Amino acid sequence: MATEKLFRTSLDVTTGALSLDIGKVVNSLVTLGLTVKNNKLKCEELIDRVQSVAGAINRIEQEIERKGPNSVFDEKAYKYSLEKFLIVVEDCKACVRRYGTKGFLVRLWLSLKFEEDFDSLNKRLDNAAKWFDFDQQVHQTVLLHDTHEGVEELKAKLGEIIALNTDRMTPDDTQLTNVNVGESLIEGYILAGRLDDKFDVILVSTSQKEKEASILKRLTSDSDNILRFYGTFSQGPNKYLVMERPGQTLQTVYDWKMEDDADEWRLKTMMALEIALGLAYAHIAGILHRNLRSANVFLTDDGRPKIFGFFKGRVKSEPSDKKWTDAEQLRWTAPEMLSRDRPQYNEKCDIFSLGVIIWELITGGSPFSEQPSIQHMVAARKKKMTRLHFQGFESDVQFLADFQQVSLDCMKDDPKQRPTIDDVVSRLEQLTPEDMISASLGP
Repeated sequence: MATEKLFRTSLDVTTGALSLDIGKVVNSLVTLGLTVKNNKLKCEELIDRVQSVAGAINRIEQEIERKGPNSVFDEKAYKYSLEKFLIVVEDCKACVRRYGTKGFLVRLWLSLKFEEDFDSLNKRLDNAAKWFDFDQQVHQTVLLHDTHEGVEELKAKLGEIIALNTDRMTPDDTQLTNVNVGESLIEGYILAGRLDDKFDVILVSTSQKEKEASILKRLTSDSDNILRFYGTFSQGPNKYLVMERPGQTLQTVYDWKMEDDADEWRLKTMMALEIALGLAYAHIAGILHRNLRSANVFLTDDGRPKIFGFFKGRVKSEPSDKKWTDAEQLRWTAPEMLSRDRPQYNEKCDIFSLGVIIWELITGGSPFSEQPSIQHMVAARKKKMTRLHFQGFESDVQFLADFQQVSLDCMKDDPKQRPTIDDVVSRLEQLTPEDMISASLGP
């Protein structure tokens, strides 16, 4: 299918340049698809998904040209979504080249990662389709303005969430049978459900139910910053983890951005603190996350972060399997874990990933987005030619320098120089307004 001419924009110059870059990469991906000899069906399906999202972007920009940007459309969020989508398309291009055009021996060597890489990219493209649903973007923009209109309102809602979480069930060793399964939320990977006709839940598809369940059971507690686990559920050959539903939109920190004003900076420090508290609880429970990134931190409808994605986690006392890091995680991965002779994964690796998430909260950017591909990014990071920084980022927020320093300290190259999770929590507590901490902790 020929790619239509895309991305004429009436938005700012930077956004227009991003749109043109996306158009070029999408066209080059389509051209590359013509040379595919291996795994042709998988590659074509991936390219079709990319073109589908690109078409949604084209429709958005045609609508903006026809009506002009209005007060509801969030131009900053749109620009950020373009940046993220450009990264996804570059990764799709690398995947098609890797699995569609390589020789037999290389394909054999890569065969173990084949399904995992395509599934991962398809999920990312599913998420991207949501970013560029114009009506949905307008809805979410209004929702954010309504939800965060005042700090007092947010504090009250956080208190309600805490009250609801004080009387939740604890998962036992038996499989749940009283789950009503609803519609698919994300391509069968996450389903909607209801437990005991009381709690809205999500069912997360899993291939290693016993391992994940054993890790999640360790985390079952009163921690408000880790997505709550109820038990497991099977439907035919499909196995699911039953988790609390964080919100109606299933929004993550990766998908979310705030404006640069005083009240919302207060919320950013609170979010950073609560993510750190969730990670601290996991470490106290003896669990390493190993997959901590902004896409694995859900947000409730009231803006409260909940850590998710422990499927790669492990008990600290157990040896690391030393598997290669997934492409999705590489932008959040500690530098020492990028080499072939990498050490055992430890708490300081999770701390680095936390530092990247804090960097995202502060800048509103996507980590290492200036790198043209995952391969370039990894190579540059190995040679220490690229690092995340705050140069050129400005704000009138008084505590910004201290907030930035927490992120930079977490991302130090030498893991021994990174702070402990207790140090991070303590420093973020000092930056977070006392009234917001009080609201979070409750009476």
